[in-house]
Amino acid sequence: MRARRSVLILGLLTLGASAGAAQSAPPDRFIAVSAGMGISAHSATSTADYISAVLQLGEADRIGEFTSAIEFFATPEFQFSDDWSLALEYSYLIKSHRLSSTAAPGTSEFSTSLHMPTLVLHYLVPGQGYWLKLGGGVGYYVGSFSQMLFGSGETTTFHASAPGVKIEAVGNTMFDESFYGYIGIDARWGFDEAFTASDGTAPSYQGTSPSLGFFNFGLKLGVTVIL
Repeated sequence: MRARRSVLILGLLTLGASAGAAQSAPPDRFIAVSAGMGISAHSATSTADYISAVLQLGEADRIGEFTSAIEFFATPEFQFSDDWSLALEYSYLIKSHRLSSTAAPGTSEFSTSLHMPTLVLHYLVPGQGYWLKLGGGVGYYVGSFSQMLFGSGETTTFHASAPGVKIEAVGNTMFDESFYGYIGIDARWGFDEAFTASDGTAPSYQGTSPSLGFFNFGLKLGVTVIL
């Protein structure tokens, strides 16, 4: 009788301990939102060639193949299996030039802005207090190109849209259970599409025209909140 009672008590204690462990275990899946900003090495060859041609810049003064750009991003994400998550990134990139030349008096201003929503699939590598995410995705990018030539004060804006792709590596470091730091590197390509005005006209000078096509390599910093 004592043996049966001991076995029963041991079984109840084991069951209770298992239930308590199950209640305190972390969730199997996460839902998160990340946000932050970054700096990018941005290459838009057709736009750089167009600006250099319009301003008649000499070889030594031409815009380089890569220039810096500022990027802001926000990314909701959910984990749908042990190893994979899906994120919908919205990124906004700004690039501007303010230049003078010997072609005409006055300062010229050029700016490019890109809205880059991208659906990204991540492979998850968890660790003690961190996540490593490796992935890539596709999106559809919408951009605008504005110019104000030789101090005229008249700004003209052109628009273009085209598909884009990206690959990235992201690291999340835990500050507490629901708040993480974010650091990421990515490479992104936007496909070529000429900038045009609403009436279909396009900026052009000596056979060069700006377009949406670009390559971008970026470093991003931010925070991630687990919901």
